[in-house]
Order: sequence, then C-alpha cells, then structure tokens
Amino acid sequence: MQNTQIMKKIPVTLLILLIIIVLSGCNKPETTSKEEKTINVQISTVKTVFLKPFIETTGTLEPFERITVSSEADGLIKQLYVSEGEKVKKGAPLALIDTKDYSLELSRAQQAYKQAQATLSNTNMEFDRKKALYDEELVTKQQFDDVSTRKAIAQAEAERMAAASELARVKFTKTKPVSPITGAIELKKVSAGDFVKYGAPMFSIIQTSKLKLYFNIDEKNSSLIKPGNDVEFSVDAISDKKFEAKVTMVYPALDDKTRMLKIEAVIENADDTLKAGYFAKVTVYTARPGDVLTVPSTSLIHEGEKTKVFVVEGNTAKQRTVIIGQSFNFEGNDLTVVYDGLKAKEQVVTVGQQTLFDGAAVKVIDKSHR
Repeated sequence: MQNTQIMKKIPVTLLILLIIIVLSGCNKPETTSKEEKTINVQISTVKTVFLKPFIETTGTLEPFERITVSSEADGLIKQLYVSEGEKVKKGAPLALIDTKDYSLELSRAQQAYKQAQATLSNTNMEFDRKKALYDEELVTKQQFDDVSTRKAIAQAEAERMAAASELARVKFTKTKPVSPITGAIELKKVSAGDFVKYGAPMFSIIQTSKLKLYFNIDEKNSSLIKPGNDVEFSVDAISDKKFEAKVTMVYPALDDKTRMLKIEAVIENADDTLKAGYFAKVTVYTARPGDVLTVPSTSLIHEGEKTKVFVVEGNTAKQRTVIIGQSFNFEGNDLTVVYDGLKAKEQVVTVGQQTLFDGAAVKVIDKSHR
C-alpha cells in the first residue's frame, strides 16, 4: 500500500522539477543575433568639392525666327525663284505672280493722276487771274468764290488720284513677294502654275544664324532660374563639343498639365553648326560656384520622400537623415551634393548599408577615398 503511494508521488515530483527547469531557462538573459553579428561594410569620406550649382534637363533647338510668307495678291504664279533649303537674304524675291491685271490698273491710275494734276494746274492759273481782278474789284465776289471752290475740288481730286496711283503701285509690287528676313527656305507651299488668293501661305522661312533652346524645369527648381543664367548643352550629332548659351526668357506660368516651367535661351550659330530640331542635353547653372559637401551616390538610401545614410563611428553604424541636391560625375565618380545631415570628413557606408540598422556593429573591410 505504501509502495503504491510512493509510485504515484514520483511522476508529480518529476513534473514539478521539469517546470522549474523550463522557467529558470526562460529567465536567463537572451543574447540577440544582432548583438553578436558584425556586418562587413565599405566606406567613403564625405568630401568637399568646389562646384557651380546646376540643374540637368533636356531641350530642343528651334529657329530664332520662323516666318510664313503669304500672298498679298490674287493671281497665277508665273515663276518661283527659290527652292526648299535654299538660303535667302532679306529683300530677295521669292516668286512672281501674273502682273497683267495689276499693270493695267497701275497704268489707269497713273493716267488719272496726270489728268487730275493737269486740271489742278489749269484751275490754279484761273484762280490766280481771278484773284488779281478781284483785288482790283474788276470781278464780283461770287465769281472769285466760284473759282476758289473749283480750285479746292481740283486739289482734292489730285490728292485722291495720287493715293489711288500709289495703291496701284503697291499692289503691283506685291506680285513679287520678297523675303522679310535673312534665313533659309524651310518649306515651299506653292508651285509654278498655282492660283493663289490674298492671304494664302506660300513659304516658311527660318532664321538660323541664331537659335533658341527651349527646355523645362520642374516646379521645385523653378525659382532658381533667372534671365542671364549660363547654359551649357551638347547634341548627339556633335557629341564631342559643348555649346554655351544664356537664359533670355523665363515664362511667366507653369504648364497646367506637366507642372513644368518653360525656359528659353539664345545661341549664336553664324557658322550653321547647329540645326533647328536637334535634341539637347542641357545643364543650366543656378548660382555662383562654391564649396559643397558630397557623398558617393551609392551611399544613399531612399525611403519615400526621405533620404538617409549610415555613418561609421568607431565600430558602429549610425543612421542619418540627409537633405540632398543634384548628382554629378566628378573625376570618374558619381557624387551627390548633401546640404544638411553630414559634416566634412565623416565616413559613410557605400557597400553593405542595405542590411544595416542604427547602432549595428560593423567591420570596415575596404576604404575608398573617392
């Protein structure tokens, strides 16, 4: 009987001992993997660089002027003097419209003007005679008034005929349209034998001795661009050369859809090296040059609208939030300007930062002085 009671108590005792062992094990301090793990990283020094602040974008070259020459006369085109792509000087004739009707109109107007001048001359002589007689009281006032009226009418008619003659002459000259600028024929919209009416487009002429460069700046940087800012750009067609320009116009409003601000710069192109329509890679300088802090672009970690880096202090990585500017290539390295969050000569992690956390233990296995 006693043996049976002892056997029942043994399992209960073992169970109690097992619970005590488990609980005591749970109360032991836990050694985390984070405390034990050391992460290998590569670092680089925060560097001071003398830099002229800039913004990079893309743009397009356009003619300095593009003018459409339209017909100022109705008629049949008898001859074209220019072809597409041909260079023209200001005042050079472009085409000839049939002059027959305008020549006859000019001749009639000139004859009518001569007749009016002759009438006025005769009337003036009669007026002079009557005035002399009137001064001696040899003719009545009514007779003198009559000749005075005829003189005024003849004078008005002569002036009217002079205006009509000049108008006919101008119309006649419009049968030979001329180039309003020195440039090149971009587009010929008519051919010999076509009948054109007043106002019909005939030629598109572009001025290319100067060109306009148009590009867009995002809303965030729009306040940095002012007329007079230096611009540098390159084109794929002449990839080994840089071209310079000046900002001449900052448009007054952003585009409603793109939220971008349009900028215009002017380039001298007397040797016709550049062509309208070229795509341009643009760098616009926004301020005077000065010293700025930079880090390798690979050190940056972007999280939404925030950017952070890890700085090595001793054997520990510290997380920093930074405010950055533009990125650029300097001596073969891709760098990014840092405006706030770092100091010169601090060490930032460039490789291995993706696995780091604030306070992580690190081991520097390579140091790159870029």
